[in-house]
Amino acid sequence: MKKITFLLFLIFAFANISKAQRVILIKNPGSSTPLFANSFYDAVNIASPGASIYLPGGILLFNNSTINIQKPLNIYGVGYRMDSTLDNGGPTIYDYPIYLDTSAAGTLITGLRGGSIIIKSSNTSIIRCKVDIQFGYACSNVLLAENIIGSCNSYGYNLTAVVFRNNIFSNTLNSFTNTNFYNNVFLLSSYYILYSMNLNTLANNIFCSQGVSSSGITSSCYGNLLRNNLFIRSDSVSILHFNNGISASSSGNIFNQPLSTIFTNYSGTGVWNESQNFHLKPGCMGINKGSDTTDIGIYGGDFPFKEGAQPFNPRISKVSIPNNTNSSGLLPVKITIQAQDR
Repeated sequence: MKKITFLLFLIFAFANISKAQRVILIKNPGSSTPLFANSFYDAVNIASPGASIYLPGGILLFNNSTINIQKPLNIYGVGYRMDSTLDNGGPTIYDYPIYLDTSAAGTLITGLRGGSIIIKSSNTSIIRCKVDIQFGYACSNVLLAENIIGSCNSYGYNLTAVVFRNNIFSNTLNSFTNTNFYNNVFLLSSYYILYSMNLNTLANNIFCSQGVSSSGITSSCYGNLLRNNLFIRSDSVSILHFNNGISASSSGNIFNQPLSTIFTNYSGTGVWNESQNFHLKPGCMGINKGSDTTDIGIYGGDFPFKEGAQPFNPRISKVSIPNNTNSSGLLPVKITIQAQDR
């Protein structure tokens, strides 16, 4: 009921705002009155700890070179895909780094497209974004789910209970230790996928790389546990080079699978785009072969990848406000509200 009441309040708030103006809405905890800001930087400063910030579609105004978040916030964009955000003016796009300080523990970010997020905060979730990820501290209890991830580096920090699940990666995983990777797809086509990766668990993933011809897909790794993953690289070559970086307890992996037999629509470019389709083809060896008997890849596991990748919060996708009342003296406002479940 509180969400519905707040959404209705936002509808009337939008009625008083110029359609050409992109505003940011802030809902502070314990308050029924939303606040407004014109830039992401101002919105973060206005928000109280635990506040929800609702970002519009389009390119965000920063008024600063970076966003340094030093309190727990819930930040909602409209999504990162163009095809599912047209009614919102396109994806929520930012160009500068977002820093999550240690004092931002408990932060949620969803529905953003842009540059990097540097994580120093524990108890943090990054869901359904298109971003680069860096860790800048020894964090714990961090979830990264259903994202499109470019560069991804932990810089050797000791992470605890950090989980990457159902993401699409287009670059090398670098310097992670004691981290869990479940049901991801790694698009990188011709280089190391795992670099300086130690004591991690990687299960139910798809690796699209042939790697470096003389060295496989790993470099400077040790003790990683790989279970029920699918590889296009051949069994004999992969095992030869995995033995330097892979735990002897690894099992259930599937090798030597032609890329053309795996995905519904992916040609092997190593780069993500919206036209691709990562559902497994009929007959693919990864169907129901995950460690949990669901599909290997992003559509398997307990929380399969969501089509459209829209944020799960209810959002106003379209508001139509006529200039005049009808014959009954009423203003027939039409509102469309959309959401995806978690």
